[in-house]
Amino acid sequence: MLQTRYGSEDGFVISRYQKNHQYKTADSLAEYFIRRGLAKPLKHLEKIMFNTRNRRLERVAAPAAEPVTVEEAKTYLRIDSAEEDILINDLIVAARMSAEQWLRSSLINQTWKLVYNEYVNDGIPLEMLPVVNIVSVILVNRDSSSQVISSDSYYLNASRTSLMLDSRIDGFSIEITYNTGYGNSSQVPTPIKYGILSHIAAMYDERGLIGQAILPAQVSALYSPFREVLL
Repeated sequence: MLQTRYGSEDGFVISRYQKNHQYKTADSLAEYFIRRGLAKPLKHLEKIMFNTRNRRLERVAAPAAEPVTVEEAKTYLRIDSAEEDILINDLIVAARMSAEQWLRSSLINQTWKLVYNEYVNDGIPLEMLPVVNIVSVILVNRDSSSQVISSDSYYLNASRTSLMLDSRIDGFSIEITYNTGYGNSSQVPTPIKYGILSHIAAMYDERGLIGQAILPAQVSALYSPFREVLL
């Protein structure tokens, strides 16, 4: 079976699929296909998807700064006064979080923890990219006792998208803490920055767009080259 790690709310990966083939994919994309009659649940699986119910991803260290500053956003919006600085700062945070969710990537360096409760043989896909380094891998037992796994027992794969294990690990759950991000604001790709500024402008002009799940088309077009989609 072919597989894709990440789904697409706007369906841009649909063209990559072939009719009458079977795929495993993420929950959101499987549901998107099924709701629109583009796919059918398989009898031997709940859906054509990865089961992610036994994984939990949480941010344990937030980014120290935003990809764009309030002044940069104000220049883009052609605003001279400071009366709406608080609003603009909130829009920057909202746009950055939306970008990270859509891209499945961290922009400014931050730390995440993936709690993995599934059977593990030799590899665990990491949910947020780009991965800078692994901080720790901890095995948690049913009695809540824990054991730190030696860094000699695991490594990142060549594409730095999965934690690879030298041998099978048995336990109640595995907690993987890792650092992600492009670096500081100057290292975030310019098209992503312009996508964030464009999203800020859209939310500023049309306040009803704040919190809306679907990104404006011009924003997703700027983000698309940086989105990880593995088939």
